[in-house]
Amino acid sequence: MLPISNSDWISTRWHAPLGHLLFWGTVLGFFVLYFGREAESYTQSLLFVALLLPVAMATTYFLTGVLVPRYLLPGRYGCFALYAVYTLIVSVYLELVVLVVSFIFLADYQVSAMNPATLDVFGLVVGLYVVVFIAMAADLARRWHRLRAAHAETELARLEAELNLRDAELARLRMQMHPHFLFNTLNNLYGLTLERSDDAPDVVLRIADLLDYMLYRCDRPLVPLAGEVEHLKTYLDLERLRYDDRVDVTFDVDAPAADAHVAPLLLVPFIENSFKHSASQTAARAWIRIALRTADEELRLTVANSKPDAPPDIKVGDGVARDATAGIGLANVGRRLDLLYPDAHDLTIRETPTQFIVHLRLPLHDSTTSLRALTAS
Repeated sequence: MLPISNSDWISTRWHAPLGHLLFWGTVLGFFVLYFGREAESYTQSLLFVALLLPVAMATTYFLTGVLVPRYLLPGRYGCFALYAVYTLIVSVYLELVVLVVSFIFLADYQVSAMNPATLDVFGLVVGLYVVVFIAMAADLARRWHRLRAAHAETELARLEAELNLRDAELARLRMQMHPHFLFNTLNNLYGLTLERSDDAPDVVLRIADLLDYMLYRCDRPLVPLAGEVEHLKTYLDLERLRYDDRVDVTFDVDAPAADAHVAPLLLVPFIENSFKHSASQTAARAWIRIALRTADEELRLTVANSKPDAPPDIKVGDGVARDATAGIGLANVGRRLDLLYPDAHDLTIRETPTQFIVHLRLPLHDSTTSLRALTAS
């Protein structure tokens, strides 16, 4: 909380009392003019109002300070109405007492000496309760304004906490993706070294480029789509080296706009998954078709891969287990899509007897878009 300066403290400390003094000073002037409008002078009306004003103040503060917060605001409308009627009766009785006191002490028991306006009991009651109702309306408006301000602060704090949680979860998902992706690329290198391939040095350089991209160039909410495309091409080059002629890969991509940006590392898991469920699970020749299109500020990715007859099992000790990492990548990217592009992306995964097909559609952003704007959209 920011410290309050002396001037702010004085303003906060004296603002309400000064407002009350101004209000009741205005009421005093109004009553003097109202009840003395037919008299030769305002002296008697001033004395009469001096007796009447405490009744108006007591009625107002009892309603706004006791009945409203205790019964009206909590929704106990029956009790509020009942006690308000009692207050009305008591205040009318006190007004009559003020009228009698004025008749005795100000008019010396002479009706003709009374101000004509003070003898109008109906006008006396109406005048009093107009002031009371204005004061109540102002008090309710003040309470509503404070409640709205408090609600706005609470809502802002809730949204801030929600965004912080989203940021934390996104960071966790990206940290989870890096070791998973690194494991697969190092697996590629391991396979080549076992084969004593001459391509191993080139693979090391490409893996270094992948790591540089993952750890530094994509360490931001949004990255240029062109950089993401180059990252995909590097990954495809690695996979082509790994599988050689066992897989036929085509990558058909439009030249992305220079200012087109996308959340990093969202696309590669779909391509990684296509290799995992095609070339890595069959000895026969497999195929993968990748198409990336950008139009109308929208990215459209289609990944199709051939489907093996039966995915192999992985031996673990004496038992048999499925690939435990098979679902990490897609589950991860699916959750990131839900966080980064809520209700703004479309992901469809279809399976036929011979192939898997993934369609992804999501909006592109320019370089000025922030992560908070992205997650709040």
